[in-house]
Amino acid sequence: MNSDHERLELIRRHVDGTATAEDRQALQEGLRTDAAFRRQFARYANLDAALGSGRLAAAPMAEPVVSPRGQAWMNWFSWRPLTAAAAAAVLAMVVTQVVYARFAERRQVATVAAASGVGRLFSGHGSLKEELRLGAKLVAGDSIETGSCDAAADLALQGGGRLTLGSHGALRILEGDGGRTHWNLTRGSVWASPDRQGYAIQTHNAVVEARGAQFDIETFAEGTRLRVNSGTARIRSLLDDHEVEVSAGQQADVGMRRDEPPHVESQPHPVERWTCSFSPAVQPAYGKWLLGHDSPSVRLSAAPLLWPRPKRAPLLIHDAALRVRRDSPCPVVARNDSTLVFRGRTTRSQFVRFGFSTQKVRGVFAGKFETDVPAKKLGPVGTEWEVRLPLSRFRALHPQLAVSPDGLEIVDVYALTVIEDAGLELASIALTPKLQRHSAATQPTEP
Repeated sequence: MNSDHERLELIRRHVDGTATAEDRQALQEGLRTDAAFRRQFARYANLDAALGSGRLAAAPMAEPVVSPRGQAWMNWFSWRPLTAAAAAAVLAMVVTQVVYARFAERRQVATVAAASGVGRLFSGHGSLKEELRLGAKLVAGDSIETGSCDAAADLALQGGGRLTLGSHGALRILEGDGGRTHWNLTRGSVWASPDRQGYAIQTHNAVVEARGAQFDIETFAEGTRLRVNSGTARIRSLLDDHEVEVSAGQQADVGMRRDEPPHVESQPHPVERWTCSFSPAVQPAYGKWLLGHDSPSVRLSAAPLLWPRPKRAPLLIHDAALRVRRDSPCPVVARNDSTLVFRGRTTRSQFVRFGFSTQKVRGVFAGKFETDVPAKKLGPVGTEWEVRLPLSRFRALHPQLAVSPDGLEIVDVYALTVIEDAGLELASIALTPKLQRHSAATQPTEP
């Protein structure tokens, strides 16, 4: 057989049942010695079988009659079992190569560039990894979670951009039309850096699409907020498909009511003073609201959380966290000479860890800062305490994205206890600037 045409004619005569003894001998020899001929035979046989199945499915029920062509197929299936097995093996090899190539392509969606705190990777294949390892590759179908108040995950994308998932967040990778990657933010906040391939990020009630833009998205029970800091993005409501464009310096809110279309406005100017409203209408990042028994005051009670540790028993912490960006109508900016004031109580003598997350003003995620207060500095167990903590006292957590919080926007604040449930409850949180500390009556003291 000197040409593809001759090979094809030989295969066709065999399938049609018109092959001679010499044809069958040549066919067997070609299948045994010629890999290209085996592939051609498998493709033609598979195509003809598919066409035959289609005709059979479309034909009306009638008295079974074996046609010459049908008899030829019966002869083919009953002929040389080893030849049929070889054809099946070739077809399986081709399918395997296609599947592997597709999987290899999907592995390049993103890579974990940095991670801190409690993080989990839920593989699209069904496995669970209790930590986000540096360099781990993510594919369509995978999900990542940041399960603690000091957690964050930075992802380097194939298109050159970056996505950062904040604390208590959940992000899933989906595959959209044409193989384009879509992201599903089911909980928390995400920061996006410019990407040449563009983004499509969906929340429970909106879809954001952008290319070459820097923006951040926060999702909560009441809706979704998009803030664009450079470039432009579009946000579409999943309730009514209403879509708006958001430019640099603007923000848009998409609510959960059809009579409230997406609202675009200029981002408000930052402030340096903030007092938490402690309103049950504002969903906490972690913890639960408690109504006072003997007063109308509201407290935020810490909730338990297991901190997985590789090759060790998980660590139990109790965490209470609030999103500043949901509570304050304006961005709240930190200064080294400002003070965070916490009021609360514990029912057990134990140290309390206080912290906050930051981002650059109208920019990307900028890291977390923490400090510990010993139990003896909190006062008697069961009584309400107040701690005044200068921001210069807080240490930057690994990876250190900023040396100090000075000039950064505060995203959330939190307090936690480790191992034992100390009955931690917060009654108020406030950020006071330097001006408030000029009088002796309000002079802060470190615990």
